[in-house]
Amino acid sequence: MSESTSELEGLRKLYEFTRHVLSGQAEGGALRRLVEATRELTNADHVFLFTSRGQGLEIRAQATSEYGDDLSESYDEEGFSTSIVNRVFESGQPLLINDLPNHPVLGRAPSILELSLRSAICAPYSIEGRIAGVIYASVHRITDAFTAWHLELLKVAASQAGLLLSSAMVSEALRESEARHRSVVEMSRSAIVVVGGDEVLFANQAAHRLWGMSPHDFEARRLAELFDGWRSGAYLESVEHRESVESAEAWAVRADGSTLSVEASAQPIVFDGRDAMQLMISGVAEKKAILAERLRMDRLVVMGTMAATVGHEINNPLSYVHANLDFALEELDLWMSARGYEDNESHGLEEVFAGLRSALEGAERIRGVVESIQSFSALERGMPSATWIDQPLFSSVRMARGEMGPRIEIDLQLGSTSPVTMSQAQLGQIFMNLLINAAHALSDAAVGEPRVVVRSYQKGDWVWVEFEDNGPGIDEAVLPHVFEPFVTTKEASRGTGLGLAICHQIVADCGGEIRAERGEQGGCLMRLRLPAASEPTTQIFEVFESEAESERRGKVLVVDPDPTIGASLKRVLRAQHDVDVVTDVEEASRALGQALPEYDVVICDVRLRGGAGLETVQWVRRHAPRYWQRLVAMTASACSRSQRLMLDELPNPWLRKPFELANLRGIVAALVRANEEHRAREQAQRLSGARIRMQRDGES
Repeated sequence: MSESTSELEGLRKLYEFTRHVLSGQAEGGALRRLVEATRELTNADHVFLFTSRGQGLEIRAQATSEYGDDLSESYDEEGFSTSIVNRVFESGQPLLINDLPNHPVLGRAPSILELSLRSAICAPYSIEGRIAGVIYASVHRITDAFTAWHLELLKVAASQAGLLLSSAMVSEALRESEARHRSVVEMSRSAIVVVGGDEVLFANQAAHRLWGMSPHDFEARRLAELFDGWRSGAYLESVEHRESVESAEAWAVRADGSTLSVEASAQPIVFDGRDAMQLMISGVAEKKAILAERLRMDRLVVMGTMAATVGHEINNPLSYVHANLDFALEELDLWMSARGYEDNESHGLEEVFAGLRSALEGAERIRGVVESIQSFSALERGMPSATWIDQPLFSSVRMARGEMGPRIEIDLQLGSTSPVTMSQAQLGQIFMNLLINAAHALSDAAVGEPRVVVRSYQKGDWVWVEFEDNGPGIDEAVLPHVFEPFVTTKEASRGTGLGLAICHQIVADCGGEIRAERGEQGGCLMRLRLPAASEPTTQIFEVFESEAESERRGKVLVVDPDPTIGASLKRVLRAQHDVDVVTDVEEASRALGQALPEYDVVICDVRLRGGAGLETVQWVRRHAPRYWQRLVAMTASACSRSQRLMLDELPNPWLRKPFELANLRGIVAALVRANEEHRAREQAQRLSGARIRMQRDGES
């Protein structure tokens, strides 16, 4: 065959290869055909296509002649020169070498000697301007050699390889993008349907739920079967003419034949290479329910913030009202005992005692209400901590009484349990929701003696809390779905169907479980399984039962921005201790610096007037560290999680206003005794040191 004929044959084969590439042949098959065509064009024994991978090169495709196959059986090595391949890849320049054994540099390469290579050509290819690999061809026969024409053909093949691999990368990126988009579409809460003409091409899970159909049944429907044509005609007409629709009202026809008012939009797209329309559908009822729940949550946040502020303003005056009433009753008892009266009736003071006790009971009720409100405030919410269930449960019962009315009896059957790994606010929200649900179920039913039983007990590492009512219960068909969003048996004005869904989410996030069952009396039974914690981290105060007086009077400093509270604390403590009162840290600094002897106890409100909280505690730690072990903190405010953790780290119990006098006096007495013992130990050490020094002086 003449040289010109050979060139024409090569061009024909190159054309055939290009036609195969343009016909959309898969990447792997196209690369194999490329190296095979290159071997035929160059009459090579071996052709290899290398691609950059990590720190080296890997073989992507290869072709071998019959002579090359015979060589491969004779040698264990691959039929290419590593030296030539690396040299071309690193330099980016094509290479043609004949008579390789006599080459001054490469002729000594081990691979060339071992493979008996005679001629080799190699050319790089690029992707996006970067060398991405090489194509290599070699012959072992002495009679054959490569020409510049062969190198040009190899360079063309290298360009084709670069285009193929670049196209493959784009295709892969498109596939990944499409997969991500499909995943986002599947997770969308709105129903998304893609139609081509009247045919359903795709529908996400939300669409299956909205229409109540399985994926197979959905795709078998026509577009006209999914909507009520009479009430959705304008929307369907726009879809048919591939017109964009920003928002329109339509009516979906569900699998059971019922219709549902929906908000619909439409947009032309290309789906799997064909013209299509993407429909986005959302139920109007669900949208209204979500909006109502958002508004309700906004109101709760506002109410919580107000509760934190108002609670602080109520608790401060309530503290001295409570303390002074308690003090007055104590002093009256002492006055009557000193005069030999065994009871107040013999002196005509029964009404005075009854009035004071009623006032004290009223103050206790106010304290309970404020405490309940603060437990639901925004500041009290936070990460789960170890919390006893009793306090949030009692608070929830008090808060739910107004909704339940006087007819509904609440029977608390509470066993001994460990604290649970949830915050007070989370427990309060769940308990409140379950109690209100029970109240609504009982008020809607004609029950002779409506009753809600609340039980608590522990099994192993789990604390169980159960709410059971004797109402009509939940329908068996609804029972498996009660924790799903928007599932409710109440009227629209009494619920959105999101309360139990939120409770389920809170419990699940804390590692617990909530179940809905039919109770033994036919009513509803809600069972909470909550993870038990090892010990509580939420400390309010410790109860000190012993108020035994120390051998000496203690010295106490009270720091509170409200002078009335300071005066009340001085009044109730002055029988056993000497009490000084200041209203800010400047006065406290002077008092602590001038005190001789030093104060045994420092009682301080954690918040300065206008401050954010814990200012006085931080001041004592920085500026008066010797009093840190004698500090007793008190607060009238709801605490954030960080503030509560800081209070729990204090060396002594902290008090929430208003507090019990017995508890306050017990803490003060314990600290006075501890300080007295500490002083005695220091004095004993000083005396012991003095005796040792005297003995040494006598010996010397």
